[in-house]
Amino acid sequence: MAIVDFSIDKEKANSYEVVSLTNETYAPKTTIEPQYKWVFEPNTVTFTEGNETSKNPKVIFNEEGTYSVQLIAKTASGEYQLKKSDIIRIANREVRASFKPSSDKIFEGEIVTMENTSKGNPEPNKFEWTITPSEGVEYVNNTTSTSKNPEIRFNHYGEFSIDMKATSPHSSENAQSKIIVQGIHEAVRNLNASQENKKM
Repeated sequence: MAIVDFSIDKEKANSYEVVSLTNETYAPKTTIEPQYKWVFEPNTVTFTEGNETSKNPKVIFNEEGTYSVQLIAKTASGEYQLKKSDIIRIANREVRASFKPSSDKIFEGEIVTMENTSKGNPEPNKFEWTITPSEGVEYVNNTTSTSKNPEIRFNHYGEFSIDMKATSPHSSENAQSKIIVQGIHEAVRNLNASQENKKM
């Protein structure tokens, strides 16, 4: 007689995540190897490793909601099965794009680091940064316009609009911010004017 059992490595996942199924069935040793079949309700899964007759397959559950999983074992002594209802819940969360510049008021020539705080399930894994105007904008320290946390030098003074698009396999969203870059010569003029006012 066989004792059918199995485990799953996650109780919660998203619909893009690989889930491992581990067959823990006990069957007396015979010359005939047990045969297995996995059944899913609903049957909306994609096998990333193995198939429905593999001993330990890996799958992606394609739809949001709860799934039941059944394992059928056919041995020399007969057919045995175990069903675990609502064993895993699949849920996605929309991307919420957000970021914070290390400073929103700087002098020309200074570097600003964009701290990316975007969230989602699955997590966003692609980023597109657009800075307007683009003149005098330079990505530094091996970062680019597609880095998660780029470092940017602003070589010209003015007001710059920052747009970041965060994308996951499930969704995308944009976030915006502004940076004021003050020219060095303008800062000197402002300082001199302030000193003159104090003398009067």
